[in-house]
Amino acid sequence: MLTWLGLSVQAVPLAGLPLLLPLIRQDLGLSYVQAGSLASANLLVYALMQVPAGYLADRYSPRRLVVAGVLGLMGLSILLAFTRQYWQILAIEFFWGFFMSLMFTPAMSVFILWFSPKRHTTASTLPIVGTNLGILAVNLLFPVIVNRFDTWRPPFVVFGAAGIIFALGLLFFGRDAASRSTGPKIRLDVIRDVFSYKQVWICYGLQFVRFGVVQGIMFWLPTLLINVKQFPLQLTGVIIASQAVITGASNIFGGYLSEKFKKPTLVIAVSMLMLLVTTALLVPLNSMGLVILVI
Repeated sequence: MLTWLGLSVQAVPLAGLPLLLPLIRQDLGLSYVQAGSLASANLLVYALMQVPAGYLADRYSPRRLVVAGVLGLMGLSILLAFTRQYWQILAIEFFWGFFMSLMFTPAMSVFILWFSPKRHTTASTLPIVGTNLGILAVNLLFPVIVNRFDTWRPPFVVFGAAGIIFALGLLFFGRDAASRSTGPKIRLDVIRDVFSYKQVWICYGLQFVRFGVVQGIMFWLPTLLINVKQFPLQLTGVIIASQAVITGASNIFGGYLSEKFKKPTLVIAVSMLMLLVTTALLVPLNSMGLVILVI
């Protein structure tokens, strides 16, 4: 539970900043190109740090890595509330990507070690569920705080302080699972051998499409709804929060189907097809009900 709470704070950069991006752009005078570079900076560092983060999780306590990631992420969240220029937010996004990488992969290691090998697929979905719980909270509470203070800055301070409390709770009261592995720790030269398997490259291709579409929609969807579809901020938050609930539940359900029927490729194929259809429908639809349904 403590690890879940720690992971939930990833929602601040993943959902909080995109939700309030229209207000931030207006306040700081950012162009669409500058706004897009914020997401790119975060994801670039996050992607480059995945292998090092996995290596560190194999050698050291993954729980403590999660704690370090949460503390860094939340400290930067509080700092974001005091930014006045584009380059300041860009620098924060770079470091957000670094600290996020210390959270997700190590947290997945924490969850997997608590489950039997037969349930590793289901266990690997739990970090995503934790993140989506945070996205739910962010999208419901950020608009309320913004309306209360009439500015986009206080939500980052409130959630930053809460995240620091979660991190300290995980540090002092959490514990690591006993590793079931009796073999040696992974070596850096093993990474080269991993890339020799074509299945790995196929998975990377799928992830390139899935992660690109999902992250692109997550970052720009609030701007699309508020600036183009003319949705109010409060309604936009409720819609994205509802999406997070469905996404979290679907991750567990997809993992369960993959394990039960032993056909993960079929689950992936159907999911990718539906992702294609729903993404294509987002732009031409103008009916509020249909847009909400597609999301």
